Amino acid sequence: MNTVSTFSNASPPILARVAQRAEQQTVEEKENVPPSTEAVKKVEVAARDDEVQTRDNEWLRTKFPFGRPVSAVRLFYPVQKPLPPGRTESIYAYEWRKIEEEKRAKQKPTRVRPEGPAVRPLPPKWEMKISEIKSMPNNRQIATTLSGDPLTKRDLATCYTPMAWLNDEIINSYLALIVDYLRRSHGNAGRHDKPRFHAFNTFFFSNLRDKGYQSVRRWATRAKIGGEALLNVDTVFIPVHNSAHWTLIVVRPGERTIEHFDSLGSLSRRHVGLVQGWLRAELASRYVEEEWTVLPSISPQQDNGSDCGVFLLSTAKAVAIGLEPQSYGAKDIVVLRRKIVAELMNGGLEGDFDPTSGGGDPLL
Repeated sequence: MNTVSTFSNASPPILARVAQRAEQQTVEEKENVPPSTEAVKKVEVAARDDEVQTRDNEWLRTKFPFGRPVSAVRLFYPVQKPLPPGRTESIYAYEWRKIEEEKRAKQKPTRVRPEGPAVRPLPPKWEMKISEIKSMPNNRQIATTLSGDPLTKRDLATCYTPMAWLNDEIINSYLALIVDYLRRSHGNAGRHDKPRFHAFNTFFFSNLRDKGYQSVRRWATRAKIGGEALLNVDTVFIPVHNSAHWTLIVVRPGERTIEHFDSLGSLSRRHVGLVQGWLRAELASRYVEEEWTVLPSISPQQDNGSDCGVFLLSTAKAVAIGLEPQSYGAKDIVVLRRKIVAELMNGGLEGDFDPTSGGGDPLL
């Protein structure tokens, strides 16, 4: 019988069974072939890897009297831990940052209230110097700011004259003295040190209020405290001028606190809200609203409509030196006006004007 003709005459079901039987026989032959040496090695290596990983995991779960020596495990069997959902950085970086923040919180300054007067008298020689400049021309340069700008008799007269309104030059230059004192006293005055203290000038808040965040978007960056770096800053002073009245906002990014000192006692929640908006925009994803607290801030009260600028500067200095702002009051303003002028002429809070020069509690 002709085999070819037999298969050609077979029905389709028979052909299908024959093809299936041939395919099954081919698979059985492949399964019976002994594995190559290379394949055996791969299986053995994989088995050893599984043993190492298992031993590693069992060792991690073992309890030790002095804690788990995780560093040894990571040294010999470095295994990258998966990041939790929603986190974009290593879990160790997050924990380290939390430890640093807790350390800074424990180091936060406490404000004291001295038993005696909080304002140190102005030395007689400085009283004489201030009296001498009163007879000089208004455009005569009397002092220089830390940035090198001139301060004229006209500028200083807004401060030493009773009931006069302080101008922007006095407020900006004196806040700069306070920041300079803080940086030097905290070992943060180096050229390459990232600032831990900063004071925005008098135009920062008005721009933020009238033009929005975009108008001050680069201010913090230019001061080297922009973005996430802001959280490493200890204190930021923000002078607020609104409706012919000066107040002071103090932001402590490291402690996540905001204080608003107003010598007229108003709440001014809108001012604080604007600063919160700036923080939210500046910090972006690092801003967590639940972490921030607006502290109740009681300011000494003025007894007229002209001394608000002096209260702003005196409260800023009190906060800087760790003094309770309520330690001084309206009765001290005449002396404080003249001390501000003398300290600007002196070029800093040093020498006769070192807040801690007398020993004991710091004084204004």
